[in-house]
Amino acid sequence: MQNPNYFEEKSRYSFEEIVKNTEESLSKLSSIGLRVSGPNRFSSFVKRMRSFGSVLKSSDLSSKDFDIASLSEGVRDSSELRAIVSSEKAMSECKKELQLMLGGSTFPSEDRLTRARDLQFQLYLSSVMDISGFRIVNEEPDFSFYFKDRKYSVAAKRISSVDMICKRLSKAKDQIKKHNNCGLIAISLDRLIWDQVGKDALLVAGHPDTLFPAGQKIMGSILKSEKVGKQVLKSNDQQIVGYIFSLTVPAIIPRYSSFGISSTLQFVPSFSVEGSSIYDDIKEMPRHLKH
Repeated sequence: MQNPNYFEEKSRYSFEEIVKNTEESLSKLSSIGLRVSGPNRFSSFVKRMRSFGSVLKSSDLSSKDFDIASLSEGVRDSSELRAIVSSEKAMSECKKELQLMLGGSTFPSEDRLTRARDLQFQLYLSSVMDISGFRIVNEEPDFSFYFKDRKYSVAAKRISSVDMICKRLSKAKDQIKKHNNCGLIAISLDRLIWDQVGKDALLVAGHPDTLFPAGQKIMGSILKSEKVGKQVLKSNDQQIVGYIFSLTVPAIIPRYSSFGISSTLQFVPSFSVEGSSIYDDIKEMPRHLKH
């Protein structure tokens, strides 16, 4: 049974579904006036995936003719983009951010500037909450939402390395403290796997059902590490009522000749609100998420 403090989305995608979803997402962006015909990592991914599909029947996911890691990274981007373009709020109010999000390199490790993927994480999280029925307000620090008539401010931070945790969390706390709402710091842990394996992360799974437990295990390992755990505790403040931890890792599933996603969101109340209604509400929030 799924842990109620976690949110899990669909984990397995066929080749045809991946191409179709990405093209439909780009078409939706084009329909609101964004430039998608020029070079961008999503369009480039579609071209690579189409080329891969042309030999899929005579090859397998271990083919040396294709960079499977780059394809799986594109699958992760495609999955998050699909959620973003499904949000009316993002599509109507965040056009500038959506255009900037299309930038970036094939791999996160190749990004000289992280702005595009930072925005992708922010837009993905707010979009998932929007399409799940939360009332979203696009405002500083990154966005706000209402739950049971209480307003929460969210500062979304993508941590690029263990060394940057303190700086990023400190900035998030300062941003939240400029407002009077309860604050949640949302932290993307994706890049911290780089510190453990020395390369862009990729799971190889025997079955789609193993992806979500694998994500939970990886997330638990990261959060229990001394460097990460201590830095999160240092960011504690009366106004910081909780954290949203996010981990999305692309995967290949050779047995099914398909790609997958291990995607996990965990909501954790801070010790400062333990025993209060806010504590209970934060524990309840992920039960309302759908994607």
